[in-house]
Amino acid sequence: MKFDTISAYIDHIVDTNREIVLHDFVKELHDQFYDEIDIECMDDFLEIDKEENEGQFVVHHQKLIDYGVATSERSSAIKDRLTSLGLEQDTDYLLQDVLQQVSSGAKHTKVYMLTPEAFFLALQRSQRRKNQTKDPAIYAKYFQFLQKVVKYYDKYQIKRIDKISTSRLTCINDLNTKMDRMNELAEEAKLRDEEAKLRDAEQNVKIDKLLAFGKKASEDNDDLKIELSQLNITAQLTEQKLTVVSKQLEAKSYTSTKNPQDKKDVHHVLVMCKEDKDGHHFKMISGQLKYVKGRKTLFLKSKYKVAFDIFYNANGIDFRTNVCDRLNKYIDRCIQNSDDRNASKIIRKTIKISRIDITWKPNHYISLTDVLDIMKAINIETQTPPRLV
Repeated sequence: MKFDTISAYIDHIVDTNREIVLHDFVKELHDQFYDEIDIECMDDFLEIDKEENEGQFVVHHQKLIDYGVATSERSSAIKDRLTSLGLEQDTDYLLQDVLQQVSSGAKHTKVYMLTPEAFFLALQRSQRRKNQTKDPAIYAKYFQFLQKVVKYYDKYQIKRIDKISTSRLTCINDLNTKMDRMNELAEEAKLRDEEAKLRDAEQNVKIDKLLAFGKKASEDNDDLKIELSQLNITAQLTEQKLTVVSKQLEAKSYTSTKNPQDKKDVHHVLVMCKEDKDGHHFKMISGQLKYVKGRKTLFLKSKYKVAFDIFYNANGIDFRTNVCDRLNKYIDRCIQNSDDRNASKIIRKTIKISRIDITWKPNHYISLTDVLDIMKAINIETQTPPRLV
């Protein structure tokens, strides 16, 4: 498949969830957009340009000869060539004495080790000499091409990581939605059960009264009419009283410390998450609904995403405290059960816990799913919504 732009090519391999290594990425990008460039030295240059080699003296002076920068292997000739190119000892290259075994015994050989940056400068500053088979200027262009492709590869990796993170957060949001719906259904079923019990009790009272009045009616029909009239009046008054008591109980439940009079003042909890090179950063926010919504807007502007959307929790402060306590205990168990004596050091370094913040980095002991499951479990355990008691 041919692509019009490099961005279109990168979007395609990200959208198709394809994982590609740098070596194959270079070949494909070359075939798509730079097929006029000879990349026979690709593997050699990729090895030199590794990120961990930056600023390190890792390039042997033999590379200068291989790619036409120098033509003689004599130490003095190499030294003169480096000086003529404006490269400085101990900054751009190191001079080392290496002991080598030869047929006649051992001898000291001078070796020049360059940084990748100095090697690239040497390619750029060199010119092809008469009767020289290799042109360093061409290899400089090859090196520039590979550096450009590596930057595109970095863009591909960033986009792929962003997509994976978005997919994970989408799954988390879906789970939260399902959990909220299950909680709603459970609450509705509980309310229906309480209403049914109340209706049964009211009906039993009315039946007992009707039976009593019916027995008396068999003795005195006139008295029955009077009693039936009184029963209707009593039933109406009883229902009015039940309504008043119900409202009083409901109002009372909202005047306690954790259930304020205004429903908007009831505690709500929000968990936000941001992923960067330092790991996943969770923020646990609790408070009045208006406050929590405001914090959500601010964190969204700071590139945070919703891990657990706003939900009611009468024990918002307990939720945060319990999450931190539970996670600390879980960490202690993992350390105790591990045979690795470095487990404690690794876990404490990759998981940071404070009163409202949790930072998690990938490790072999505690997964991101473990952290999220603890939050879900604590949410369920601390759910005590306002109700009639």
